Amino acid sequence: MHEGDVARALELLPRAPCGGWRDYRWEVARAAEKERPLDAIYKEMAEAAIGWRQRATYARAAEFLRRIKLLCERLGRIGEWQEYWPL
Repeated sequence: MHEGDVARALELLPRAPCGGWRDYRWEVARAAEKERPLDAIYKEMAEAAIGWRQRATYARAAEFLRRIKLLCERLGRIGEWQEYWPL
């Protein structure tokens, strides 16, 4: 990410450690949101946060879901959001 190469960061992200003192997923997702919005990894992050089944992680999942919806709206693909989250 320090080099500004979002594609490479997305490629290497599965090898990065999860959690801990530095979680690169959030940083990469934010960068992908701007440059490659369809590659943003918020769905994966939201589903993982929901899977923890804890109040704090539900709040994080809600933020990720909000970002997914905003990206879909920005890209004119609200139908994809409605398919993913049909509430």
